[in-house]
Amino acid sequence: CAGSGELRVMVSGGVEPYSIFNPLPSAIRLSSSFIKEAGDYFTVFVRAGACMDEIPLTITDSDANTVTVTITHVDDPDS
Repeated sequence: CAGSGELRVMVSGGVEPYSIFNPLPSAIRLSSSFIKEAGDYFTVFVRAGACMDEIPLTITDSDANTVTVTITHVDDPDS
């Protein structure tokens, strides 16, 4: 199981604005589920103790084009 952590995802391409779907709100929290402009980003906060190997986040633009970003578990090589 993971400790807490965070990462930033920048959105670009497609047609603004964008929406982000969080399939596991019990494991991660998003700083925003709506991105107004290309080049903006959202932050993914992983909750302490969240146990998962992969979490797919779906980003959809205003023309209904979608892309999936997959967050994967990465072991710290120093641990």
